[in-house]
Amino acid sequence: MESLDDTDLMALVRAGQRETPLVLLFERHHFDKGSYPENLESLAPTYLPKAPVDVLEGQPLRYTTKGKQGFQLYSLGWNLTDEGGQPSPRSTDGTLNQEQGDWVWSR
Repeated sequence: MESLDDTDLMALVRAGQRETPLVLLFERHHFDKGSYPENLESLAPTYLPKAPVDVLEGQPLRYTTKGKQGFQLYSLGWNLTDEGGQPSPRSTDGTLNQEQGDWVWSR
């Protein structure tokens, strides 16, 4: 595994910057309506003006709901392949495999 260069690190930070406010909106939706949103588009216009896009490909972020139990939000990983929300595996030394997996936020 190679370490992240500045460009890679900035892409990862930017993805987190886009996902963090969304997660807060999901929680607000859950508080208001008793469940997580069915899709990202259902957050507009009450919770946000439009669905945000994946920083790596410019397409909408991937999102699935588990109703009242939770959700999964993810961006494509470094390989730009939709791996169905499977996170990047870690090696035995704890580093992320940058060639596999998606950037996942789930609850």
